[in-house]
Amino acid sequence: MENITNPVIDDVGDSTLKVVWSQLGSRKWLIIKRTLMLALPAVFLLAPVILTGIFLAEKYGTAGYKFPFPFFLIPIIFSVLILLTIIYGVIVGTIFKLEKHIWLDSFFDGKNLTPRESWSMAKHLWFSYFIMNLRIIFKYYFIWLLVFAVVLSGSYFITENKMFGLSPDTFVIFVLSESMTLAIVYLWLRSYLRYFIFVFLDKFGSENFTLSNIITEMKQLNDINKEKSFSTTALLSISQELLFSGTARHGGVVGNVTKSLGYEFSAVARIAAAYTNYRKARKQLFGVEQHINNNLYSLIGK
Repeated sequence: MENITNPVIDDVGDSTLKVVWSQLGSRKWLIIKRTLMLALPAVFLLAPVILTGIFLAEKYGTAGYKFPFPFFLIPIIFSVLILLTIIYGVIVGTIFKLEKHIWLDSFFDGKNLTPRESWSMAKHLWFSYFIMNLRIIFKYYFIWLLVFAVVLSGSYFITENKMFGLSPDTFVIFVLSESMTLAIVYLWLRSYLRYFIFVFLDKFGSENFTLSNIITEMKQLNDINKEKSFSTTALLSISQELLFSGTARHGGVVGNVTKSLGYEFSAVARIAAAYTNYRKARKQLFGVEQHINNNLYSLIGK
């Protein structure tokens, strides 16, 4: 790890965004490498397809070799591979997400991390972040999913029994309107929670490293966003979410790898916008835009 001059930026807005973009842009090939590593398990899912082809070729007499084991094992193998792929994706995806945030935070801390060092830090952080993130999901997302399920069930009951003069055909309208409402709530929550990971990194290893303290500081930072200077930021964040989600879906046309790359580069753009606003809010709240957490750097090499 090489120490660099801690960048001091008087204008914590556009100047920070330019620096953030330059830092993330300089790692575009590393982003591609990490994305390919994340998508690698998808290759192993081809194994059941290949085994099925061998079985069918043997059954219809076009294969010159015998199928190695009973056909009923293929669904079992496929299920195990899917489970392992999901576990791998969750772990590696979480590590990669943390690493992208570490790149920015370490640069403004005056640290020039190598890819090996940033990955090592993220690996040590992933489990703590994963557990806290599960608690965040339960606290903020679960209640809305529960409300959606109750309302949807109620809508089905009302339309199916033709109550209030509504026919069963109107259930589709209820589904669409409720889905749109849920999507808006989801985008708003993503915008509201965008500082969570930055506060997590700043507080890691300290005495006040608890979920309640992280949420309290996150709320304080979000309260600053209510000022006029931040009035367009939340709307921009939601607009970006819609745009980038569409980009990721478009990538799926040419395959899962392209879709993953589209998603990762759109995620980089969201991180850049969120980090710029985080530094703005932090400067107004604490008087300084950067906090150097040496507990993070002590993780390197452990």
